[in-house]
Amino acid sequence: MKKKLKILFMDVEIPYLLKDSNFPIGGACARIHAFSKGLTELGNRVGILTWKGANAYVGLTSNFELVETYSLDSGIRKLRWFYMRIPKLLLKTKKFHPDVVVWKSPGDTLFLMAVICLLLKIRLVFMVTNDVIADDRIINKIGRRSQLLHRLGIALSHAIFCQNQYQYNLFFKKFPKKILFKITNPYYNVGVDKKYPTERKREYVAWVGIFQYQKNLPALLRVVRRNPRLYFHIAGRESGNPDKDTKNAVKILSKCKNVKFVGYLKRYEILEFLSKAHVLLNTSRYEGFSNTFLEAFAVGTPVICLKVNPDEILTRHKLGYIAVEKDVGKIIETIINEGENNQLHRRLVEYLNRHHDYKSLSRELSYRLLDVVQSR
Repeated sequence: MKKKLKILFMDVEIPYLLKDSNFPIGGACARIHAFSKGLTELGNRVGILTWKGANAYVGLTSNFELVETYSLDSGIRKLRWFYMRIPKLLLKTKKFHPDVVVWKSPGDTLFLMAVICLLLKIRLVFMVTNDVIADDRIINKIGRRSQLLHRLGIALSHAIFCQNQYQYNLFFKKFPKKILFKITNPYYNVGVDKKYPTERKREYVAWVGIFQYQKNLPALLRVVRRNPRLYFHIAGRESGNPDKDTKNAVKILSKCKNVKFVGYLKRYEILEFLSKAHVLLNTSRYEGFSNTFLEAFAVGTPVICLKVNPDEILTRHKLGYIAVEKDVGKIIETIINEGENNQLHRRLVEYLNRHHDYKSLSRELSYRLLDVVQSR
């Protein structure tokens, strides 16, 4: 019989996802949630390190454990990692006594957890969440100290967990002797049981995301201006301190007659939103694997991207289109004029069920993690 594992993740957003709060949730959090649910259903014990008070905040029970650590706001800002957060992480990790830790955060914290795992003799798997981590574009965004700690953290990790072939190939060149594996993103929409017929009436072009540099709002603005006859519904909001170009694009978009801002949508609202769209438009400069793709496929909505095409799934499986900005409108008009293509809609749903089932992918991850635990 296959050994059951004790697996520990880290995610400060997971309580907000479980509560379905009005709080922006990243794709990595949704990925961890789906894997945690699947791994637990397979008989493994799964914990997620998160902030103090999370269990009371969520107020619900799940099949995995929320392991509370430190308060996010307590302590002296520049010193709290040393006298509060690191000791808490060490104590809680030791108490959970995992076989393996799966860590998603790059930079300083990756190194800190690598040291903790080294001290506790626990295997550490670094989970890659974005292409910029694999090709080192992230290095330009962090200081020299963080750059050094980030590299040391990866070097000390026992394995690297990629989500697409681009990430895998780059890490293989850097660490040919390290354990590397690739598993695509799982799909599980928490708390959503309603089924949406793929032949629904569709009314607009959907755009979903946080208003930040990565999501490339200026490109969205240019597409909107080129296509005054199309209606665009934008779901999302600002997070953190967006750059000047993003703020300016949002300001101008809010004045466009063919644009409607629908605000930040909760998880039970997003499928309803996407099910009424002709297409989901993605303007991102980079991604790892956008979970909005999976949500669009779930309701039979094709995707148009300007740059992002993880493992070439959109073109290889005919799930959408890669287009330059000037051609986006033509493609959407063609889709609308051809009428609702039920064959396309069904193909999207079938692809999702075949390739992104959270139970199947969690089973694959459990085998991979067992290999890491048993490796020398």
